[in-house]
Formats: sequence, C-alpha cells, structure tokens
Amino acid sequence: MPPTSSALARFRSNPLKQLNALSNDCEQRTMQCLETQGFTKLAMHFSAPMSLLGQRPHRLTELAQRLAVSKQLCLQSLRPLSDAGYISRQTDPSDKRAKLIALSKAGKDLITAANTELSRINQGYAKKIGAAELAFLSHYTQRLCIEMAVPGFDHPNTTIDDQLPFSLLIGMINRSLHHQLMQDTMARGHPHLQMAHGQVLACLDPLGSSIGELALTNGVSSQAISRVARQLDELGYIERHIDPSDGRSQRLSLSEAGLTLIEDAVSAMETLEKRLQNRLGETQFQRFSHALLQLSNGESDIGITPPPPTLDSKEVLRYVSAQLGDGRTDKALENAIKKRLGTSGQAQLNALLRIAVGLPVG
Repeated sequence: MPPTSSALARFRSNPLKQLNALSNDCEQRTMQCLETQGFTKLAMHFSAPMSLLGQRPHRLTELAQRLAVSKQLCLQSLRPLSDAGYISRQTDPSDKRAKLIALSKAGKDLITAANTELSRINQGYAKKIGAAELAFLSHYTQRLCIEMAVPGFDHPNTTIDDQLPFSLLIGMINRSLHHQLMQDTMARGHPHLQMAHGQVLACLDPLGSSIGELALTNGVSSQAISRVARQLDELGYIERHIDPSDGRSQRLSLSEAGLTLIEDAVSAMETLEKRLQNRLGETQFQRFSHALLQLSNGESDIGITPPPPTLDSKEVLRYVSAQLGDGRTDKALENAIKKRLGTSGQAQLNALLRIAVGLPVG
C-alpha cells in the first residue's frame, strides 16, 4: 500500500474540512462558556432542536420533519433537554388536544447566553478577516443553508438576514453538508460508515499512528479512539502493526479498503462541491473557500485552540504509576497530561505525587 495518495491529501485538507474544524471549535468554546455560567448537561446535538424551538414552539411531528428524523428518534433526542429543564410542553392554542414543545425559562436563558458568546466569537472572526469578508461569509452560508434545506431555512420563501452572525450559522450548515457527504459515501459501497469514524480516518498518518496520538489530536480519551478503531478494524478499513520502536504498542494505518473508502469520500465531496458551484456560482464558492482558509490559518489570532484532552481513570493511573516508578511514561499520554494541566501544572502534579509517598522532589 502506498504511504501517500492524492485522495488522502484532498481528504485531509479541503474547504469542508476547514468548515468542520471551525464549527467544532465554535461549538466547543460556546459550550465551555455556558458551563461556566451554570448551564449543565449540555451536548453538541442540542443546538439543532434548540435553534428551531428558539424561533417558536413546535408540535413533535413538525419538529421531527424539520430535523429530518423519525418521531421516535426526535422524542429520544428531546428527552435529555427535558430532563435538564430546557424545554417544556404546553397546550396548542389552535387545538386544545395537542401539545407544543417549547423552550422553558431555563431554555430561553440558555439561548440568550449562547447568542452572547457566539457574538463575541464573531467579533474575533471579524478581526481576523475583516468585517466585509465576514459579512460575505454570513450571506453565502445562508445561501448554502437554503440550498441544503437546513432546518430553519427549509421554506421556499426564506430570505437572507444580513444580521445573522456567521458563528451562529456555521454549525447548522456544517452538520447538513457532512450528513449529505455521509449519505453519498455510504451509497458508494460503505453502508456501515459512521460520523465518528472520521476521528480516526482523517488523522491517520500515512506511516501509521498510535491510539494515543489519535486521542491527543482529537482531544478525546484513548478509550474513545480505541472503540472507533475497533469498529474500523472489523470493517476492514484499517490495519494494525507492531510499533518498531516499542514492541508493546501498535500503530494503525489505512488498509487497501480504507484507501478505497477515502477515494469514495473524496469523490462524494467533489460531487457536492460541483453542485454548490453550479447552483451558487464558482467564483462565490472559491471566495467562500478562501475565507475559510483565512479563518483556519493563524488560529491563535482568533482564540481557536483545541480543547483539553479527556483522560479516563486508567490513563491517569498509568501516568501516576510511571511517575512513582521508573519514570518511563508513554509520550502521547505525557503530552496529554501536559496539555490538560500546562507545563507548570504538570510539574506541580509530579512534585505532589512524590511528596505524597515520601520520594525526593527534583
């Protein structure tokens, strides 16, 4: 299997990948801000139903239709929102026998707080690429939302609102575009593909990657990456090899079937890009792509930083054991601890551990 391919390079670097990275960062930063304000039990998938309910109350059937899911799946997705107290049911004034799903007081407060943070993020975007270019991004993204029939933009008479910030729109269009890509890729002979598989597929080094490296790149636990890798292994998309530098570890790489999957995914992406260029104009699409690239580059200028990695208890105990033993720590785990605590915080943790068991510090 060749170590590189043009399809793999295209898969890893393209406008939709940049859109996805910006969207994830925007939503993660917003959630972190909301959690500091006391809003708990949040999840990324809340944003779609909450944005629709923020417009007005909906009947369950209508909400399911606009979210393009079954009533049963819609009801399941709403249960955590109800348990957290963000939505409630009220009588439909047009039919006393029917119920409407609406935002509760806490839900309205959540929307207000989220909009405030999204506005702050949008200001950072404007500093990065300029107000005029950001206004174009908002306008063009709304056209994309209408083209893709994104919930909230799925009516024929939807008009462009120049006051809507790009930071509010980015998550909605990102989910819609990647859902379309997923469906198109599955139709090319990959019926068991899942969105979570991209965490591994998009980050695999051509020469192989360890579980720890993939976890660090995605800002998640090694346990989470292991689950995804196991699924991809069972589907035949990746191969496992003994790490030549450490016989106890394995490295993951794409199999021949995995490279075929990447080629099919790129083909689906290029088909979608051509559709958007034909419908909305090639020049406009290129401008959109360039603006995304500008936002993605120099990320520190607008405060984009990857989230601290999640560490499960086994990883932490393994790190502690190494510090109290011979000091040999898996490099990826050591980097994850450092990213979570910072260099000084990591040094303080090491010192405290040694003091706790009576070992010399330094």
